[in-house]
Amino acid sequence: MEYRSVKPTELPALCWAIFKAGMIPLVLGKPGAGKTAMGPAIAASCGASRYHKFSPVGKGPQEVLGYGIPNSETGEMRFSRPEDLPTAGEETELFMIDELPNADGSVIAEFHSLTDPDRMGRKIGTHRIGSKVLPVITGNLRNHSRDVQVLSAPMVTRCVTLMVEPDVESWLTDFASGESATLPPLGEFPEVAGVRLDESDHAKFLAFSAGTQEGDAHWAPEPVTPWDGMPYPTARGHEAACRVTHPDFPTYGDSATTRILLQGILGTATAEATYAFSRSIMDALKPAKDILDGVPGAVLPSEREKQFQTAVAAHRITKRKAGEANDAEAWVYAGGADSYVSNILEPASGEVRKYLVDLASRDKEFPLEIHETVQRWLQS
Repeated sequence: MEYRSVKPTELPALCWAIFKAGMIPLVLGKPGAGKTAMGPAIAASCGASRYHKFSPVGKGPQEVLGYGIPNSETGEMRFSRPEDLPTAGEETELFMIDELPNADGSVIAEFHSLTDPDRMGRKIGTHRIGSKVLPVITGNLRNHSRDVQVLSAPMVTRCVTLMVEPDVESWLTDFASGESATLPPLGEFPEVAGVRLDESDHAKFLAFSAGTQEGDAHWAPEPVTPWDGMPYPTARGHEAACRVTHPDFPTYGDSATTRILLQGILGTATAEATYAFSRSIMDALKPAKDILDGVPGAVLPSEREKQFQTAVAAHRITKRKAGEANDAEAWVYAGGADSYVSNILEPASGEVRKYLVDLASRDKEFPLEIHETVQRWLQS
């Protein structure tokens, strides 16, 4: 069965709607797609005062059911409530059951009652779950991992299945907001040629490459089947790569160590592309500034990757100037972006120009789309 894929950034609003419909979100997608990382944002969208995550992978039934405590007087047995399970209190709680399909079948069985249509009858094992607990189930598909179990039909049909497919633009938005980041930011990059870089700069190269046939493997490809255990690019991996390539990172000046770390995060091919861009973007800012200033002999490189790096650097410089103006639109109308359009976008290849024009058209802080030449490109 085919599902329309959703972006990680769409999950909070969709999960809220699913809860309002009395159902449970079943969030599926490839490893590292950002499913779990969106938990706090989902909790916030639903007004949950508490959020906690439970991972059943590697656990036995007793760690979900709890350990038996006999009553010497009645002879009955009750089970202790594991501390990881939600309470039945009055506060709204978001309860994320992470990678349930990867758990042992005997453990999955303890969650069957969770999808009871009568919210008051929901249980995990023998433990009643309060009506204000909002469960979210995440997991991978069979083609993503060989140990994935197929959930029973009653569980699936009482859930709303969401297929998550990460894309570069939503990942950049997520990363910049910090809502789904699993790692704290390291701080600002140093200024080069009057421009301060940020942690998502290297991903702009990946965003560009991911849209081309030879670059598909650089963003978030399907896991290798059969699974060979080797690292490959994921959205979560790119987040870690941003830290490794940050100038404040302890091994930043050690190229050999940095490349080893990147290879262990993203796999060899993407690691080399990421390392090359992280080092070259610093060098691209000065030539980009010379081209924008009309320095004699300064022209946009014709080689594909260097052209993209230089053009992205020029985009950042121009956007920074627009942001410093009192009125960005008036600045563009007055010709502030003319050198960027004539010296960078016009001589650029079609794919580079399209990428940068599309990028600017979605950027409210950089109203490049009102430029007369850019309007013609958008209309053509």
